[in-house]
Amino acid sequence: MKQYLKSAVVLVLLALGFTACSDDEETTKVVYPEKESLLTWASEWTGSDAYDYSVSFSLDANGDTIATFQTTEKETGLVSNYLNGQCSYDSSIGMTVINFESSPTGQRARVYVARQRTNDRMSMQWFLNTVRDTYVFQSAAALVHAKAFLVANSEWVELANTTSPAIKVSFTDATKATVTLGQAAAVEGTYSWDIESATGAITLPDETVVALSINANNQLVATTGGQSYPLYRTK
Repeated sequence: MKQYLKSAVVLVLLALGFTACSDDEETTKVVYPEKESLLTWASEWTGSDAYDYSVSFSLDANGDTIATFQTTEKETGLVSNYLNGQCSYDSSIGMTVINFESSPTGQRARVYVARQRTNDRMSMQWFLNTVRDTYVFQSAAALVHAKAFLVANSEWVELANTTSPAIKVSFTDATKATVTLGQAAAVEGTYSWDIESATGAITLPDETVVALSINANNQLVATTGGQSYPLYRTK
Protein backbone atom coordinates (compact mmCIF):
# COMPACT_ATOMS: atom_id res chain seq x y z
CA MET A 1 0.00 0.00 0.00
CA LYS A 2 2.80 2.41 0.89
CA GLN A 3 4.68 1.59 -2.31
CA TYR A 4 1.49 2.12 -4.33
CA LEU A 5 0.93 5.53 -2.76
CA LYS A 6 4.55 6.44 -3.31
CA SER A 7 4.43 5.53 -7.00
CA ALA A 8 1.08 7.23 -7.45
CA VAL A 9 2.36 10.48 -5.98
CA VAL A 10 5.39 10.49 -8.29
CA LEU A 11 3.06 10.06 -11.25
CA VAL A 12 0.84 12.90 -10.03
CA LEU A 13 3.86 15.17 -9.64
CA LEU A 14 4.95 14.38 -13.16
CA ALA A 15 1.44 14.98 -14.49
CA LEU A 16 1.34 18.38 -12.81
CA GLY A 17 4.56 19.32 -14.54
CA PHE A 18 6.55 19.91 -11.34
CA THR A 19 9.45 17.87 -12.72
CA ALA A 20 9.13 18.89 -16.35
CA CYS A 21 12.46 19.09 -18.20
CA SER A 22 13.94 19.61 -21.65
CA ASP A 23 15.18 16.82 -23.96
CA ASP A 24 18.78 17.61 -22.96
CA GLU A 25 17.93 17.36 -19.26
CA GLU A 26 16.21 14.00 -19.80
CA THR A 27 19.52 12.47 -20.94
CA THR A 28 21.37 13.74 -17.86
CA LYS A 29 21.29 11.55 -14.78
CA VAL A 30 20.13 13.46 -11.74
CA VAL A 31 22.09 12.84 -8.56
CA TYR A 32 20.13 13.48 -5.38
CA PRO A 33 21.62 13.83 -1.88
CA GLU A 34 22.27 10.56 -0.04
CA LYS A 35 20.25 11.83 2.92
CA GLU A 36 17.49 14.36 3.35
CA SER A 37 18.98 17.82 3.84
CA LEU A 38 18.41 19.45 7.23
CA LEU A 39 16.78 22.58 5.85
CA THR A 40 13.54 24.55 5.87
CA TRP A 41 11.45 24.89 2.73
CA ALA A 42 8.59 27.39 2.20
CA SER A 43 5.92 27.62 -0.47
CA GLU A 44 6.69 29.58 -3.61
CA TRP A 45 3.51 28.43 -5.32
CA THR A 46 0.49 26.65 -3.80
CA GLY A 47 -2.50 24.78 -5.18
CA SER A 48 -4.66 26.69 -2.70
CA ASP A 49 -5.36 30.39 -2.55
CA ALA A 50 -6.09 30.04 1.17
CA TYR A 51 -2.83 28.63 2.59
CA ASP A 52 0.95 28.88 2.61
CA TYR A 53 3.07 25.90 3.61
CA SER A 54 6.50 25.09 5.00
CA VAL A 55 8.46 21.93 5.82
CA SER A 56 11.46 21.85 8.18
CA PHE A 57 13.81 18.89 8.58
CA SER A 58 15.96 18.48 11.70
CA LEU A 59 17.38 15.76 13.97
CA ASP A 60 15.84 14.37 17.14
CA ALA A 61 17.79 13.27 20.24
CA ASN A 62 18.54 9.89 18.61
CA GLY A 63 19.98 11.48 15.48
CA ASP A 64 16.98 10.50 13.34
CA THR A 65 15.53 12.92 10.79
CA ILE A 66 12.17 14.39 11.78
CA ALA A 67 10.01 17.02 10.12
CA THR A 68 7.63 19.82 11.00
CA PHE A 69 4.90 20.67 8.50
CA GLN A 70 3.20 24.05 8.86
CA THR A 71 0.08 25.46 7.22
CA THR A 72 -0.71 29.18 7.44
CA GLU A 73 -4.06 30.70 6.51
CA LYS A 74 -3.28 33.66 4.28
CA GLU A 75 -6.30 35.72 5.34
CA THR A 76 -6.17 35.22 9.12
CA GLY A 77 -2.52 34.25 9.70
CA LEU A 78 -3.71 31.19 11.68
CA VAL A 79 -0.90 28.63 11.87
CA SER A 80 -1.36 24.87 12.25
CA ASN A 81 1.68 22.74 13.06
CA TYR A 82 2.23 19.04 12.38
CA LEU A 83 5.14 18.09 14.63
CA ASN A 84 7.94 15.52 14.71
CA GLY A 85 6.94 13.58 11.63
CA GLN A 86 8.87 10.39 10.90
CA CYS A 87 10.79 10.57 7.61
CA SER A 88 11.56 7.95 4.99
CA TYR A 89 13.87 9.17 2.23
CA ASP A 90 14.52 7.53 -1.16
CA SER A 91 17.74 8.91 -2.65
CA SER A 92 17.07 7.29 -6.05
CA ILE A 93 14.21 9.73 -6.69
CA GLY A 94 15.01 12.45 -4.15
CA MET A 95 11.73 12.05 -2.30
CA THR A 96 10.82 11.94 1.40
CA VAL A 97 7.61 10.53 2.83
CA ILE A 98 6.70 12.15 6.17
CA ASN A 99 4.20 10.42 8.47
CA PHE A 100 2.52 12.28 11.33
CA GLU A 101 0.73 10.15 13.92
CA SER A 102 -1.24 13.15 15.14
CA SER A 103 -2.22 16.55 13.81
CA PRO A 104 -4.21 19.66 14.77
CA THR A 105 -7.28 17.98 13.26
CA GLY A 106 -6.80 14.80 15.28
CA GLN A 107 -6.12 12.80 12.13
CA ARG A 108 -2.93 11.17 10.95
CA ALA A 109 -1.26 13.02 8.09
CA ARG A 110 1.21 12.24 5.34
CA VAL A 111 3.31 14.69 3.37
CA TYR A 112 5.36 13.87 0.27
CA VAL A 113 8.21 16.16 -0.75
CA ALA A 114 10.18 15.47 -3.92
CA ARG A 115 13.15 17.37 -5.29
CA GLN A 116 12.96 18.86 -8.74
CA ARG A 117 15.83 18.08 -11.09
CA THR A 118 17.78 21.19 -10.11
CA ASN A 119 17.67 20.20 -6.40
CA ASP A 120 16.82 23.78 -5.42
CA ARG A 121 13.06 23.30 -5.28
CA MET A 122 10.67 20.77 -3.78
CA SER A 123 7.26 19.57 -4.92
CA MET A 124 4.94 18.92 -1.98
CA GLN A 125 1.66 17.05 -1.56
CA TRP A 126 -0.34 16.85 1.68
CA PHE A 127 -2.78 14.08 2.63
CA LEU A 128 -5.01 13.47 5.67
CA ASN A 129 -6.03 10.04 6.95
CA THR A 130 -9.84 10.11 6.92
CA VAL A 131 -10.96 6.46 7.08
CA ARG A 132 -8.74 3.59 8.24
CA ASP A 133 -5.69 3.55 5.94
CA THR A 134 -7.16 5.88 3.33
CA TYR A 135 -5.26 9.13 2.87
CA VAL A 136 -7.15 11.90 1.07
CA PHE A 137 -5.35 14.57 -0.94
CA GLN A 138 -5.55 18.10 0.57
CA SER A 139 -3.25 20.35 -1.41
CA ALA A 140 0.00 20.71 -3.34
CA ALA A 141 2.76 23.29 -3.45
CA ALA A 142 6.16 24.09 -4.88
CA LEU A 143 8.70 24.86 -2.15
CA VAL A 144 11.96 26.82 -2.13
CA HIS A 145 14.71 26.92 0.47
CA ALA A 146 14.02 29.30 3.37
CA LYS A 147 16.73 30.53 5.72
CA ALA A 148 14.76 29.85 8.91
CA PHE A 149 11.42 28.74 10.30
CA LEU A 150 8.85 30.77 12.22
CA VAL A 151 8.82 30.52 16.02
CA ALA A 152 5.69 32.47 17.02
CA ASN A 153 3.13 30.45 19.02
CA SER A 154 5.48 27.52 19.58
CA GLU A 155 6.89 25.73 22.64
CA TRP A 156 10.32 24.13 23.07
CA VAL A 157 12.27 22.14 25.66
CA GLU A 158 15.89 21.05 26.01
CA LEU A 159 16.49 18.33 23.41
CA ALA A 160 18.88 16.32 25.57
CA ASN A 161 16.44 16.05 28.50
CA THR A 162 12.79 16.51 27.59
CA THR A 163 11.46 15.14 30.91
CA SER A 164 13.46 17.41 33.24
CA PRO A 165 14.78 20.08 30.90
CA ALA A 166 17.30 22.70 31.95
CA ILE A 167 15.35 25.19 29.85
CA LYS A 168 11.87 25.61 28.40
CA VAL A 169 10.92 28.35 25.95
CA SER A 170 7.41 29.34 24.93
CA PHE A 171 6.84 31.97 22.23
CA THR A 172 3.35 33.18 23.09
CA ASP A 173 2.90 35.58 20.16
CA ALA A 174 4.95 37.67 17.75
CA THR A 175 6.82 39.60 20.48
CA LYS A 176 6.49 37.84 23.86
CA ALA A 177 8.12 34.69 25.20
CA THR A 178 8.43 32.91 28.54
CA VAL A 179 11.59 31.18 29.71
CA THR A 180 11.82 28.53 32.43
CA LEU A 181 15.31 27.68 33.71
CA GLY A 182 15.40 24.38 35.58
CA GLN A 183 12.96 24.38 38.50
CA ALA A 184 12.61 28.16 38.60
CA ALA A 185 9.34 29.88 37.81
CA ALA A 186 8.61 30.87 34.23
CA VAL A 187 9.60 34.45 33.40
CA GLU A 188 8.04 36.46 30.58
CA GLY A 189 10.14 38.66 28.36
CA THR A 190 10.19 40.07 24.86
CA TYR A 191 11.90 38.52 21.87
CA SER A 192 13.06 39.23 18.36
CA TRP A 193 13.54 36.68 15.58
CA ASP A 194 15.05 37.50 12.19
CA ILE A 195 14.18 35.03 9.43
CA GLU A 196 16.95 36.27 7.13
CA SER A 197 19.81 35.76 9.59
CA ALA A 198 18.16 32.95 11.60
CA THR A 199 19.10 34.72 14.83
CA GLY A 200 17.26 36.43 17.65
CA ALA A 201 17.12 36.97 21.39
CA ILE A 202 14.79 36.89 24.36
CA THR A 203 15.27 39.72 26.84
CA LEU A 204 13.96 39.11 30.38
CA PRO A 205 12.97 41.82 32.91
CA ASP A 206 16.25 41.44 34.83
CA GLU A 207 18.11 42.09 31.52
CA THR A 208 19.11 38.45 31.14
CA VAL A 209 19.43 37.70 27.43
CA VAL A 210 18.75 34.31 25.89
CA ALA A 211 20.32 34.25 22.42
CA LEU A 212 18.52 32.32 19.69
CA SER A 213 20.03 30.68 16.63
CA ILE A 214 19.76 27.65 14.36
CA ASN A 215 22.54 25.05 14.28
CA ALA A 216 23.77 22.76 11.51
CA ASN A 217 21.06 20.22 12.40
CA ASN A 218 18.36 22.85 11.77
CA GLN A 219 17.52 22.86 15.50
CA LEU A 220 16.59 25.97 17.41
CA VAL A 221 19.31 26.74 19.97
CA ALA A 222 18.94 28.83 23.12
CA THR A 223 22.14 30.18 24.68
CA THR A 224 22.27 31.70 28.16
CA GLY A 225 24.86 31.85 30.94
CA GLY A 226 27.51 30.56 28.56
CA GLN A 227 25.57 27.35 27.90
CA SER A 228 23.90 26.45 24.59
CA TYR A 229 20.84 24.20 24.50
CA PRO A 230 19.53 22.64 21.27
CA LEU A 231 15.75 22.57 21.64
CA TYR A 232 12.97 20.10 20.79
CA ARG A 233 9.62 21.43 19.66
CA THR A 234 6.57 20.27 21.65
CA LYS A 235 3.94 22.63 20.21
